Amino acid sequence: MKKYLKLWILPLVLVVVSLGARTLARSAWDSLVDFRAPQFSLEPGERAEPLSRVVIVVADGLRIDAFHRIDYLSRHKQNGAYFILKTGQPSLSLPSFAVIATGAWQDVTGVTTNWFEGPVRQDSLFSLASDAGIASAIVGEEGWGKLFGEAAAKSFTRKWEDDYITFDERTLEKAIEFLSESPGLLLVHFVETDEAGHDFGGASPEYQKYADHIGTLIERLHRNLPEDAVLMVTADHGQIDRGGHGGWEEVVTHVPLLMFGKRINPGDYGKAKQTDIAPTAAALAGLPIPPYSQGRILAEALDLGDRKAQLQELISRQKEAFTKAYLKAIGANTEQILAEVKPLPTEGGDAYWDRVFESGRKAKIAARRARNIPLVLAVALLPLLAFWIAGRKYALSFARPAVLSLLYFAVFYGLFFASGKTVSLSAINDEDLLQRFFNEVMLSAAVAAVAAVIGLAFLDRRKERYEAAKSSVILIAVIAFLVLLQIDLFFLHNGPLLTWHIPDMRLGFKYYLDLMALVILGLASVVFPLISIGAHRLWSRLEF
Repeated sequence: MKKYLKLWILPLVLVVVSLGARTLARSAWDSLVDFRAPQFSLEPGERAEPLSRVVIVVADGLRIDAFHRIDYLSRHKQNGAYFILKTGQPSLSLPSFAVIATGAWQDVTGVTTNWFEGPVRQDSLFSLASDAGIASAIVGEEGWGKLFGEAAAKSFTRKWEDDYITFDERTLEKAIEFLSESPGLLLVHFVETDEAGHDFGGASPEYQKYADHIGTLIERLHRNLPEDAVLMVTADHGQIDRGGHGGWEEVVTHVPLLMFGKRINPGDYGKAKQTDIAPTAAALAGLPIPPYSQGRILAEALDLGDRKAQLQELISRQKEAFTKAYLKAIGANTEQILAEVKPLPTEGGDAYWDRVFESGRKAKIAARRARNIPLVLAVALLPLLAFWIAGRKYALSFARPAVLSLLYFAVFYGLFFASGKTVSLSAINDEDLLQRFFNEVMLSAAVAAVAAVIGLAFLDRRKERYEAAKSSVILIAVIAFLVLLQIDLFFLHNGPLLTWHIPDMRLGFKYYLDLMALVILGLASVVFPLISIGAHRLWSRLEF
């Protein structure tokens, strides 16, 4: 009996590891939700004279393929300037709203989830309009009001509660009412494509039906625009086929932008970025370039007349001020970077400062990864050292447990993908299902571990029962170690928590899944010796 009690020494260690993984998982999640962007202050620069009024329409969750099937927009595409925009991650609504209005990515605005409590700290199109004495208005869902309602001269935002069509019809009515007051900047947000995508899927006929209805709303809005207005139609993010967004998928992170009006040069211009909307709108509306903007003016699509050189100079100054302030805030060696990155004869000032920014950011990330190496080595080598010492002292065999650990991963990922999940935030179709999603991940890990333990008991059925149970403990330790190595990979790239930048969210989401798996493996490890003993007894009786 005494020797059997020794079987629980390692499981108790794994329980401690599990509790640590749970604490780390909570801290890692909090570091995303309460992301602390680098802190620095910038003042708006000069502004050029207005070229036109600007109306921005954001169709929530509108996919590119659905956009092209909307009759009104596809007909006007030949008369407008069309771009495919790359969004940031997480590809959620509030983070994208902040990108559209400020021109800054999520790890600069600090708006990383839909749980952000506004207002946005950085200057936006609306605050700049207010400072310039240009009337602005927002109509749409309450997220815009939380982020920018205080900055806009007029705002009509509310929580989505009606049916799809009623909500957006009311949005259109209010937008037309605001247009009668001749604002220099108006943002209109339609929601039904996003709601339909979540309910029916982004590839469903129902989704397209509501996308078509948004097309009729845009047509009615367009008919009420003054002649000097430029209409910009875009989306905050897309939708995966089964419904959902937030992740890295191309259908989610690429959205349309169509601009039409007197100041627009028609054409299909290819790829751009979501951060380009704000500086382009600012150039048209006669606003200063948003000081935190990381985008560019889409000048090739605009008839800027004799103001092109002036606007180029303004955005070059803005990029210089932003880049220097940002690099200082993250502790980069700006002088060294400027010495290494030289202007190219053919590039504008804004493009040069973009290269300086990227060089400084990459250097800082590389330096952080170098500092992470001791932690990474410790996480990887200390368990290996423990395995080596235990193996020599107790003559442990790791061969079969190592082979059966492959069964764990086969079962775990089989259950994971068979249930329709992906390694992406988009797999969580509704924020209310977040906890359920991670509970299912932990359940899959537990089932996979049980399958591996039972499989090992079958292979060890001719061994003494105690030896078979001991092998099961080694198996769980090996599985936990292999999961830990995957966590360690994220440590190398980023460290345990998100700090001043947001890494590739595919790797980040995988990191969180691995933490959840490690939590349940550690907590359940105390029962695996019992499962092994029972399975060994069963296989021994069934042996033929």
